[in-house]
Amino acid sequence: MFTIVYPKNSVKAAMYPALSLQYHFFKKGIKLALATESKPGAEVVMCECEGMEQGGFSVKTEGECLKVCANDLFGFIAASDYLVGELFADATEATVPNVSHTGAYTWEMLTEKTAGFRVMYHNVWSYDQTAVPRYYGSRGAAFEIAEIMAYRPDVVSFNEFVDEWRERTAIMELMEAAGYREVTPPEINRLMINPMFYNTKTVRYVEGSCHMEFYGSLMTDENNLAIAQDGRYYNDVPSRYRGVLAAVFEDIATGKRFGSAVTHLVPNAYSVNKLPTDGDPWRTEELSKAIPFLKKMSAEYHVPFLIGGDYNSPATLAACKVLEAAGFRDSHTTAADADNICSCHGYPVWCGELDNFVDYKCPGIENGTYLGYDRAIDHIFTIGGIDAKTYRVLCEKTILCSSDHSPVMLDFDVK
Repeated sequence: MFTIVYPKNSVKAAMYPALSLQYHFFKKGIKLALATESKPGAEVVMCECEGMEQGGFSVKTEGECLKVCANDLFGFIAASDYLVGELFADATEATVPNVSHTGAYTWEMLTEKTAGFRVMYHNVWSYDQTAVPRYYGSRGAAFEIAEIMAYRPDVVSFNEFVDEWRERTAIMELMEAAGYREVTPPEINRLMINPMFYNTKTVRYVEGSCHMEFYGSLMTDENNLAIAQDGRYYNDVPSRYRGVLAAVFEDIATGKRFGSAVTHLVPNAYSVNKLPTDGDPWRTEELSKAIPFLKKMSAEYHVPFLIGGDYNSPATLAACKVLEAAGFRDSHTTAADADNICSCHGYPVWCGELDNFVDYKCPGIENGTYLGYDRAIDHIFTIGGIDAKTYRVLCEKTILCSSDHSPVMLDFDVK
């Protein structure tokens, strides 16, 4: 039997092959211990190794230990595939083999920006409502920080970034150490649920430009369904859960500016019909506040704007059509290069005996086929002089194991 060791607070997803290997043996009836420090004895040790090529990894036996080395998110994912799919695929006992092997990640690694700017939006998922007790998605914070460190967006925004993310994980400290800073509006004195962070190494925040337009508090009946009072679905009160958060940023190198906004529109679960084709009065009401707010900010600061997040609406229906009618453009449609992948998928698989999320449910993803963008509910829309270059849905296995959404990312220039 060996212990599986990985570095604590890794920003490169070194924990992923450790959890994958533990789950692999668990399914064989063998429960292996995890640790964040090496001790004498048989171990499989995940090591962050500087100087390795992007996406590369090595697996080599050194005495009683098996050293698994990589230098980024992609390398550790590839290492996990090798450990589980090849090296230990048919193992009937957890013993350290004698091996020396190198390999590399074979999927796309769009780490270099294809344009002047890059934004990322991700619904990081608050909890699995089917689990008892309810386990929060903040357990995936190690994978989230690794995703950000791999792609280095100029601005990254989240949905469902509940307080547990800040209180139970090291993600805030790690992002601060990596140069990311949160922007918060002066009219809110509580932590944001849909926050925005910017990369201080590439852009600067335009002072005083962070504001939030509140949608209010959704009015529901005893069955938690949206109800209308005099044609409205919202109480007109401030709420950190419902609104659009916006700020303006300036490129340190060129001085070019753009605005970024994040929102999370209400889901169909609150609807009596629960079908976007049956009408969308609650999201329409939200956008009736978001659209003039963003147009006003765009005019005031003389900048184009992006608005991203979980719209809870496919691109061909409901909320997206309201935005298009108001002059906003779907960046997936306008981008010179865009993949055709749905951003939302199944919940991660929870294993109570291992006390962790260990796998994912994404029909079709393993064999390279995906649901298309027409099924996606996460979007990035733009208004003004945004030249969309590359649109990507990021489907790294680490993210599939930590949220029911994948990040959406756009590289763009400001005209």
